[in-house]
Amino acid sequence: MIRILAFLFVLLVPTTAWSQSSVILYCYNGGTPNVTVPCSSTYPVPTSGSGGGGGAITAAINAYAVGALQDGADVTEGTRGDAAYAGSGSASVVSILKGIYASVTGAIPAQSNTTTNIGNTGTLVNVTPTDCSLTISSGGTAQNIISAAATVHGFTIANIDTGHNAEPIWISFTTTAAASTAGSYPLSAPTATTFAGLSSYTTPAGFGSNHAVSVVAATSGHIISCTQW
Repeated sequence: MIRILAFLFVLLVPTTAWSQSSVILYCYNGGTPNVTVPCSSTYPVPTSGSGGGGGAITAAINAYAVGALQDGADVTEGTRGDAAYAGSGSASVVSILKGIYASVTGAIPAQSNTTTNIGNTGTLVNVTPTDCSLTISSGGTAQNIISAAATVHGFTIANIDTGHNAEPIWISFTTTAAASTAGSYPLSAPTATTFAGLSSYTTPAGFGSNHAVSVVAATSGHIISCTQW
């Protein structure tokens, strides 16, 4: 009986000792770097600090009033009530974003007959076109189809004549037009009846014709269509 009791005592003592053990906290000793000692009244657990994830808890979770850290918490960011930025002075992020949104979603205003910066070319818009078509008076002799004028901002020229043996016309923007000559450009004739293969030239935006445009064809009576603006 005594042996049985002694055996049970041996088994129970370690378990009892373990259950009574406690976690020991270690604190910085305030002197030698990276040396810690068991926390005590001399070396207490810190209640404030910074960096490394440390620091005191200064407010309980949900301690702030509803909305206190929401709309307008950051003045630079702004509030939902900020007016759309109109492009003058400083503004909050919310105001600038509202201004951008209003700009990209607003209606496009109608253009007027004033210079508009299209691709940095200063092209006029909504200019009334004017007919500048002509018929060659004397075959082989160049004629000005458009006179030099700062008010001419563009044009279209087309070789529409199918009745002169499918002959091309030649045009020049800088000199007197002449067949197969540098500075002159050919426009071939279209096919009779169907006008397939019609050849034409239209000035690019911002071309500006401050120089007479010359044309020539081999045969008198050759018809050339032209529109300028």
